[in-house]
Amino acid sequence: MIEDDKEFKLQTGLKREVFFEILDYLTIEFNKECTKGSFRGIGVGCRFVLAITYWREYRAMRQMGFDYDVSASTVCESVKRVEETLSKYSKFQIEDIKTEIKKLEVQGIKVENIIGDVEEQPIERLLVNQEDSYSGKKKRHTTKNQIIIAEGTKRIINFYNANGTTHDFKMLKDSEILSVLEKMKIGGKFDSGYQGVQKEK
Repeated sequence: MIEDDKEFKLQTGLKREVFFEILDYLTIEFNKECTKGSFRGIGVGCRFVLAITYWREYRAMRQMGFDYDVSASTVCESVKRVEETLSKYSKFQIEDIKTEIKKLEVQGIKVENIIGDVEEQPIERLLVNQEDSYSGKKKRHTTKNQIIIAEGTKRIINFYNANGTTHDFKMLKDSEILSVLEKMKIGGKFDSGYQGVQKEK
């Protein structure tokens, strides 16, 4: 076990307390499936580590299987099972941005500005509609994720996904963030990738 908290986060992408909170939840849910006889194989902790490694490094599952001494199908099944389980966890469920802002206000947190950015991540080549995901900038197939957080907090209040060819500003418009900000009189801070946002506002 990594004792240094900073190194732990660098290796896993999660704070120690968050890592074990998620692991505890997965253990409880996986144990429920064990009692039904529908869950066998490697341990919960190993499955969680496989999922984290895949999310962070996007490595080939066959290569991961070789490194962890399991089959590629076990890696695939582990990642899928962890994702499906965590998608039901209330802390991983994000409602529309207006509702999320109101949740913060109930907690006494006044949201005056939001910060938005888009991350482009490589993906495997699609079997169909390959042109929708091919990024000329990255010279490979990608997907884009838009993350919106409330300034002054570390709370994600909106998430939006699109194909790699989608312009950042189009993602912002399609996610209908701007109309909510205008109605709630909340400012927005965006990087240069959102060209045209000031004119739209």
